[in-house]
Amino acid sequence: MLKLDKMAFGDDRSKLLSRIKGKIVYNEGGFGIVYRNVIGPLIAVNELSAEELIRYAVSNLRVRLIITVKEEFIKSLGGEKVYECVRMRKGDKINEDKELIYGIFRYSFG
Repeated sequence: MLKLDKMAFGDDRSKLLSRIKGKIVYNEGGFGIVYRNVIGPLIAVNELSAEELIRYAVSNLRVRLIITVKEEFIKSLGGEKVYECVRMRKGDKINEDKELIYGIFRYSFG
């Protein structure tokens, strides 16, 4: 889980992840953390793994919200846009793999 997260976000976020008081959902291709009916972060190696995690979380854990950068993918699963968020950075570009990121934890934490 931590290795995949570091590949996605480009940094060791183990301290942040250990502080999220949520339920971890995972499969062979990814993981997510469910907290207060929100899933995020949601990191997966492909859409199939992400879809499996989302469907499980919605069906079994009453998830109702994901903060995502993959709008079309979420729409294909029946989701609808509620509002938009602009992701910004200051300083040098971070070596992240955005293709692995299906959902973020919160706006200010990524």
